[in-house]
Amino acid sequence: MPRAVPPAADLRIPIHTAEADLGQPYGIWAAGTEYKVSFHDGMTFVPRLGGSYPHNQPLSWRTTSVRRGAEELLAAGERPRRATSDYRCEYRFAAFTEAYDVLANGLEQTFVFEELPGSGDLVITGAIDSLLAADHAAPAHQDLTFRDGDGLAIVRYGKAWVRDRSGARIGIATSWDHGEVTLRVPHRWLAHAELPIVVDPILATLSSIHGYIAPVAIATVDVGRDDDATAANVMTVWSVRFSILDWDVVARLTDDDYTPRGIVYSDLSTTWVADQPCCAYVGGADRWALVFRRHFTSGSAQSQLRCHVHASGDTTLGTSVLAVPSPTGNDWRPDVGGVEGGAAGTKALVVFQHENNAFAFSDTAASDVYGSLLDLTTPTGSFGSRFPIEVSQFRDSERPTVNQVAEGGASWSWVCALQNYDNSLFPEDWDLNVRRIGSDGSIASGVWSSDLASGGAYHQLQPVVEGNAGRYAVLFATADTTAAPGKITGVLGDRIWLERFDWAHGASAPDPAGDRQPVTLDIAPTRDLATTGLGFDTIDDSHFAALWISTEVVNPEPRYAICGYSGAVTEGPAVASTGWITKGACTFDNDRGEYRIVLSNDNPVTSVIWGTTLEYVQPPPTVLSGAGCSPTVLRWLGNRGIGSETERIAVVGAPAGSGHFVLVSLAAANQPILDPAVATGCSLLVSNGAAFLGTLDFQVGSTPSWSFALPEWLPPTTLYLQDWIFDGSRFAATQRLEVPVVR
Repeated sequence: MPRAVPPAADLRIPIHTAEADLGQPYGIWAAGTEYKVSFHDGMTFVPRLGGSYPHNQPLSWRTTSVRRGAEELLAAGERPRRATSDYRCEYRFAAFTEAYDVLANGLEQTFVFEELPGSGDLVITGAIDSLLAADHAAPAHQDLTFRDGDGLAIVRYGKAWVRDRSGARIGIATSWDHGEVTLRVPHRWLAHAELPIVVDPILATLSSIHGYIAPVAIATVDVGRDDDATAANVMTVWSVRFSILDWDVVARLTDDDYTPRGIVYSDLSTTWVADQPCCAYVGGADRWALVFRRHFTSGSAQSQLRCHVHASGDTTLGTSVLAVPSPTGNDWRPDVGGVEGGAAGTKALVVFQHENNAFAFSDTAASDVYGSLLDLTTPTGSFGSRFPIEVSQFRDSERPTVNQVAEGGASWSWVCALQNYDNSLFPEDWDLNVRRIGSDGSIASGVWSSDLASGGAYHQLQPVVEGNAGRYAVLFATADTTAAPGKITGVLGDRIWLERFDWAHGASAPDPAGDRQPVTLDIAPTRDLATTGLGFDTIDDSHFAALWISTEVVNPEPRYAICGYSGAVTEGPAVASTGWITKGACTFDNDRGEYRIVLSNDNPVTSVIWGTTLEYVQPPPTVLSGAGCSPTVLRWLGNRGIGSETERIAVVGAPAGSGHFVLVSLAAANQPILDPAVATGCSLLVSNGAAFLGTLDFQVGSTPSWSFALPEWLPPTTLYLQDWIFDGSRFAATQRLEVPVVR
């Protein structure tokens, strides 16, 4: 069941720059909760307006005059020296310093005067360059509100104050006229002030938002976990919508309880759009791979993929990127698969959708899916050549996804799921296909397809695949082709499904014996359901946590279900969190045996990222009871969660060469056995009546064990087990092992 976590601190991104890309500069940027700010060409404040606002509304300041009485302190044509630290940028002029402090709730502007020659009032004038405008304002201690052409309040230039070294402070007059802000410090106060003095207004975005990880307008989100580290081990990546035309990417490391440890990557430039982020940890390299898209909206207007490589536990901001190979055309919709913690393997797999249009990006009618291996043996990583996964001039292959946590080792596999449409057929539907890709980049010849692919009754939409070590599941939505004929472009369906399949590493095709029937998780009367996340339990290799969004209610809400080894539901479906939620992602915590979930929205009023933990119901402990007549002991190994296929029963302390008959029942008993072939004092401690389930396979040895599946149809109950041991001459029996199992 879900468990919410306490709020994290506000978002703040330090001042940074990055390399130019495709000949276009990045700039110098920082950000607070509701804004970003550039310093590469003076100060430009960019309010966060959300994905529905048509364009950015930047506001730039340029100091045009600083006078003390009749004396001008700003020399004509003077260019300041810029100096920056993490959250402070200073423009150092000869007579004063103009500084900006990046705060969570706004940008603080200050003017610092170490010396103040002349006499009279101190008057500071700045020119504002913006499409925003404020009403004429005569001098007063007041805020200035800058509005757009529709009269919507966008930016507040706050009341200004002045303070001296002793801490004495007064409010000062601010005025606005003909595109200029004027700040005036009266000479009467200056006459008694102790230098230095500081003039101090603040700029802020006029909106109110809140949240757990980051209160920002969210377009997409992903989460991964580093099972090697014990802190700063959960990475959340998201894209922030400043406006329809400006999306940014941010990555943050937190602890398991979502306590923030640091912003580790950000792409804030307005030179391009940065979006569609995804992440995965690569255990053998102790490094993260963060992959996202840059859409260059000017010049070539290309859409290309970039990757940032980040070391495990490193909480400092990084800015380096590596290009995913792209000789021609446009790439987008990436996903990345890594390797589980503690396992060998230093490669990640990036899969992506490719459009064969050379310049201006668009979604074509015959998209392809490619992959590229990322080698993380070095701190910056290196990509191999791209290779085709699904390429055909007659098909449209879209929305690829790859399992995030592969098993690793000397060699291993990922699986890539995608949706396919055959343009040469009519009528036709979107079908779900899966390809297996080895750690050497080889692609198995076989293809796994959903059982729903035959018959043409369903469009299978936006798959999400997860699993490892040959055991996988895919989550997808379907839309009835009768109600939605032809080639639909959306991802909303009227049903959510989970379908299990097995595909061993090295096998050319999936294992037919491991192919399970698709399971319906949710039904909506109209097309209101969309997949968003899937996690895999790498401890029992059986359970999957499915996450999807339902928009049929007043507010879009996240729903989840935990499914067992055949795909059937063991918990849920249920609501994962309240509030307006439009996106989500899920990953598994291998140390605690629970799922990490992040949920986000793009509501312009209450945009948030929520951090949530999805926990299993914890069973009571196992109990040894009754009087045995043998020192041999039965043990249960596993999480005792219904839906697990990998539970084990083990025998400890049995005589060498002994035979074992393990009885399993749903009820206890206490029936003494008086027989010459049975040791003295032995009793049958489990019921052999209507509650009796059967005997496990006969085994010989001192330490036998049995695999024991807990099928999803099993209700919460207690299993009773007893081992009867034959040493070649007579039988003896263990104590009864009571095993509560839960769902």
